[in-house]
Amino acid sequence: MSDDIVTAVPRGPTVSGSAVQPDPRPPMTALQTIPRTSGRFAERLVPWWSAACTGAVGAKRAAFSRLQRHRGDPQCLEAFRHCRARAHRVLKEAQRASWKAYVSSINGHTPLTDVFNKVRRIAGKYSAPPQPVLLSAG
Repeated sequence: MSDDIVTAVPRGPTVSGSAVQPDPRPPMTALQTIPRTSGRFAERLVPWWSAACTGAVGAKRAAFSRLQRHRGDPQCLEAFRHCRARAHRVLKEAQRASWKAYVSSINGHTPLTDVFNKVRRIAGKYSAPPQPVLLSAG
C-alpha cells in the first residue's frame, strides 16, 4: 500500500514549459517619465586634459588593438611601446604645465577652498553628485 502512495506523487517540475513569464523590462510609462543618462561625462574630469592628450591616448589604444590582432609580430609590439611611451610623455607634460600655471596663479588673497578644490581636480579625484531621489506622492 505504501508503494502506491509514493508512485502517486508527481515528480519533476509541476509548471509546464509553456508557462507565461513576466516581462523583465520596465513598463513604458517608466521609460517615458524617468530621465536616463548616457553614463558618460560631458567633459574631462581633469583640467589639464587637451586635444593632444586625446590624440596620444587614441593612438596608443589603436596600437594596442593592432597588437592584439597580430600577436607575436615584433613590429606591432615596437609600435605599441612607442605609442605608449609617447602617450605617457604627453600626459605628464600636460600635467606639469597645468600645475605650473596653477601655482603661478595662487596669491595671498586666494581662498583656501579654491586652492584645495583645484588641487583635487588636478589630482583627478572626483565625487559624483548625488543621484536624484524619486519622491512618492504620499
